[in-house]
Amino acid sequence: MTTVSSPPVDLDHWRALATELFDDAALFPPGSAPMPDAVRAHQVITRTSYVDLVGPFLCPTSRVPQLLESLGSSADPMPVVLLADGGVLGVEQAQHLLTDDERVRVLGLEIALPRDGDPTVFTRHVLEALNFSFPTAVEIPRVPGWQGALDVLAQDGAERAKFRTGGPTEADIPSPAELASQIAAAVERRVPFKLTAGLHRALPHADAATGLAQHGFLNALAATALACEGAGEEDLAAVLAATDAGVVLEPLRRCRPATVRAAFTSFGTCSLQEPIGDLVSLGLLEDAQ
Repeated sequence: MTTVSSPPVDLDHWRALATELFDDAALFPPGSAPMPDAVRAHQVITRTSYVDLVGPFLCPTSRVPQLLESLGSSADPMPVVLLADGGVLGVEQAQHLLTDDERVRVLGLEIALPRDGDPTVFTRHVLEALNFSFPTAVEIPRVPGWQGALDVLAQDGAERAKFRTGGPTEADIPSPAELASQIAAAVERRVPFKLTAGLHRALPHADAATGLAQHGFLNALAATALACEGAGEEDLAAVLAATDAGVVLEPLRRCRPATVRAAFTSFGTCSLQEPIGDLVSLGLLEDAQ
């Protein structure tokens, strides 16, 4: 990977772009770490100089009992976002278990819409069913009418969208044009969004296990920066497909980090070391060693 050396790198600028960018999805494929290992690794990295880059620990509601068991007598509260793998009832049960437990600080909820119906209707139902004080990311499936779900979120104004950017098969991975459309639609409606799956590396890459082409997280940030400037979907798609670091980094050099990150809030990664390591290799982040 090419190291960025010219023009001079403003490390504070890139640090601001990466602050709390990496949600810890160690429990999820392809990493699928056992709960005790995932908890331990999260605690270790949040004691390093990279602590400000790491977002919350992502935990399915069905595995909250395992989380509490793995935390033991931990003194520092772990920031957690719950993934509703058991529906609204599962969220209520998990919330009950976490009530008054000072070892966990719940920051949010993520819930996926069903694929077999009208996304607009389902989004309205989800928002009506939610009765929680923490923000929710609604995962919008790649089905006809997905824009309607964004419209509902925009009208609500309190929640965010979630788009899936990868998976174990080629069909799970949106093309640059499709992902550009999602990013542009969210930015246009001022709906904050997060991404998940496949974004383990800074630039587009072939997955080591499957050989499938995956998106780069810096490309997604760059596309968001362009969308915030009012660029069209073709320009967003072009930067999403770019493999040259200079092309990808140019819109990010001139962007306002706060503006970009208000739109693109974070992404889930089962490996924190890989994306952080890529930023170090590119010269955008100081090596902690």
